[in-house]
Amino acid sequence: MVGSALLKPVIHSTFYLPLTSPIVLLGGPKQKLCGITRGLESLSLKREVTRYLVAILVVVAFFEVLKVASGTDVPLAIVEGTSMVPVLHSGDIVLLVGAKPSDLKVGDIIVYKYGGKFIIHKIIHIEVKDGKYFFVTQGENNKAPDPYLVSEDQVVGRVFCVLIPRVGIILQEPFKYVVIGLLLLTFIALIIKPLKKREEDHAKVGKGFSG
Repeated sequence: MVGSALLKPVIHSTFYLPLTSPIVLLGGPKQKLCGITRGLESLSLKREVTRYLVAILVVVAFFEVLKVASGTDVPLAIVEGTSMVPVLHSGDIVLLVGAKPSDLKVGDIIVYKYGGKFIIHKIIHIEVKDGKYFFVTQGENNKAPDPYLVSEDQVVGRVFCVLIPRVGIILQEPFKYVVIGLLLLTFIALIIKPLKKREEDHAKVGKGFSG
């Protein structure tokens, strides 16, 4: 009697309750497994979304750090056109650095704003008027200088080096639309795939308990 009295609570508490109590609370084994599956899939989807958000934040943080380190608000630029051939080619990704007007010299390649666009040309002459610097620029492949003076206020930065040759061409028209489309399709596929898998797993669980 003593042995039975001691043995019964041990079996009841150790084996019987842990196996049956969750099933009773969830309404049965089918509901229990569905609940666990939904929880795991939801966690997996959250992890994927979190990874993308972290990646975006890392990229944004990288550019902010690069802006501070380079001393310009436009640390990276993609060359378009052939005016700077053979020094620079269309698609080259160049690294820019900030520079004081007084530090710029003839032969430097600068990026400046003109007519709502960014132009990348070489300095061929410098003028100083009332303490303000003006630059005469020309494309390496152009036969004549640009028909205007570039003021120091228009200068965005000086080209420090070619960071990645030619690869930037995929971000130019019409290729950039293809790249954007592929990125969107990839993102949509990564979102839809876990949802589709969830439906398939639910169907499998349902079939497993249908008998």
